[in-house]
Amino acid sequence: MPIDEQSTILDLIKTITDPVISELRFRCQWTLRYSEVPPGPPKFDDLPMIIWHNTSHVAPQNHTTKSIVRPGNVDSMGVHGVQKFRNPKFVVKLVEPGVAVVRHYRIVNGWSFFLKEAESFGQFSSFKLSSHLSSQIIERVVKVIANLPIVTG
Repeated sequence: MPIDEQSTILDLIKTITDPVISELRFRCQWTLRYSEVPPGPPKFDDLPMIIWHNTSHVAPQNHTTKSIVRPGNVDSMGVHGVQKFRNPKFVVKLVEPGVAVVRHYRIVNGWSFFLKEAESFGQFSSFKLSSHLSSQIIERVVKVIANLPIVTG
């Protein structure tokens, strides 16, 4: 998510005009989740961004990163980044955490080693989205869910 709430990921992508940049790599912050999200259609009060706010410092570079890629330029993709580009001329652009980060809502039950690791990144803080951005996200989630095909068991 962009740090400037007035911009979007699409705005950021549109600034990347160099065709050899084939991966935008984002650093993560972990927001701790203390329970599962209730099953079924999401309700506003159950959304992780509404409930949980205890957020780690930004993880070190190349630690649990997430990426946006030009798929036609990638031969092999891993969980946290491109493993192999189709051509050695293609490159990764590291996105500075002051521009955008991934907030990863990490459940802590049964994952205490992740908590210890996140503590090593630096001090935790309380992160809350502005009510304006929260409303925009919720409107978008509702719109997307409304357009999903109904699946029956």
